[in-house]
Amino acid sequence: MTTFRATLRLRSALGTPLAADTLFGHVCWGLAYHEGPEAVAAFLDAMDTPAPPLVFSDPLPAGFWPVPVLPPMAEADFDAVLARTGPDRVSAFQRLKSARKRAWLSHAAWEQLQPRLSARALAECLLDAPSPPALEAVAVPHATIDRWSGGTLAEHGFHFDRQYFPPGPLDFDLWIATPWSADRVRTLLDRALAGGYGRDASAGRGHITVEAVEPAELPALAESNAVMTLGPCVPAAHDPAVGVWEIDVRIGRLGGPLSVGAADTPFKFPLVRLARGAVLLTDAPRPRLGRLVRGIHPTRPEVAACGWTLTLPVRLTEEFLPCLRMT
Repeated sequence: MTTFRATLRLRSALGTPLAADTLFGHVCWGLAYHEGPEAVAAFLDAMDTPAPPLVFSDPLPAGFWPVPVLPPMAEADFDAVLARTGPDRVSAFQRLKSARKRAWLSHAAWEQLQPRLSARALAECLLDAPSPPALEAVAVPHATIDRWSGGTLAEHGFHFDRQYFPPGPLDFDLWIATPWSADRVRTLLDRALAGGYGRDASAGRGHITVEAVEPAELPALAESNAVMTLGPCVPAAHDPAVGVWEIDVRIGRLGGPLSVGAADTPFKFPLVRLARGAVLLTDAPRPRLGRLVRGIHPTRPEVAACGWTLTLPVRLTEEFLPCLRMT
């Protein structure tokens, strides 16, 4: 397997947040349009094995990793971090609270935390760590059309939806593990994103270009005792089951031609996943975790969801291990 880093450049607003499983769906539709349904079926069969041919992270802000999910700090550590933050305990608490809401760690900050990760070290790092340029969530107004008159409804004719606007062209790192060549990966991504990404792509949302696909190495660690996930994950039976994580529930929809004019429902079954940043104990390196999930649509057995993700090795400090192993 070769690891690549693809640089994706967001050039417009987003109607759907960037996520690995949504991008996986776009890759499948790109295969269907250019190589036919048989290519999609073969690709999904290959993904439903212990050695999938294409595993990638969530698109991450360029130069950043996710913030790992960790147990709360001990009381003594919490007081020590507050004291370091400032003499005013209330202001210090607010600053620490704001820091803990950050979703991203710079590569330099992760390099310091990776060999000895603890809740206190993470909190202290987040207080001073830089943040990537953020997408601004904006409530965009829309008029509801009266289908009888062709005009706007007189009552309840105004509604809002949430869209995400970048401050300018914004780069994201997509980490990919595959036996395929860089040219093949570039082709798949170009096809996947040719028609835009996510909701309202036909209205100009989700304009993303592939700037580069280059070989790159994920940070290694010789004496790791855990891994952190780089995207949502649906664990397989043999995957680590001890750790700390947050739960994410995905209620997906069919895409492409199946999303409109279908006789059956476009909605998939809810899928429970481990959210990005989960930390799982493991005695051996696990560069990827998860599985392909089938049977997620009530009438279309061919529909599947990607629960695979890449991981980063990490070493948790010993204070965490007893409480994690008792869960």
